[in-house]
Amino acid sequence: MTVVKPIDMALFPAHSASLDLILLMTMTSARVSYLLDLMDAAYDAAAIQDHSQALGHAPIVDRNFRADHEAKAEWSREVKRLKFIHMPASTTRSTISAPWSNASTPG
Repeated sequence: MTVVKPIDMALFPAHSASLDLILLMTMTSARVSYLLDLMDAAYDAAAIQDHSQALGHAPIVDRNFRADHEAKAEWSREVKRLKFIHMPASTTRSTISAPWSNASTPG
């Protein structure tokens, strides 16, 4: 039986998040082998995802629309379509069950 536990967790101020997170991923990878980097939308940046993949990890990051107004508008239209057919909108692309809690972790 495989046991899944969180290895590191960090909260960074927005202005230094990318560099700090890249350093944390690198240091953690030197100590343990792991496969997934689970992050919220604040870390939806190409540099972070590229570094995660370079380390051999699969980055799971919530989408952050930032300046992508076309994608944000499309998501808004999708939510309206789902409401029209009485289906609740999911705020995530997928859900991974977190074995260390009773909650689900968005991914």
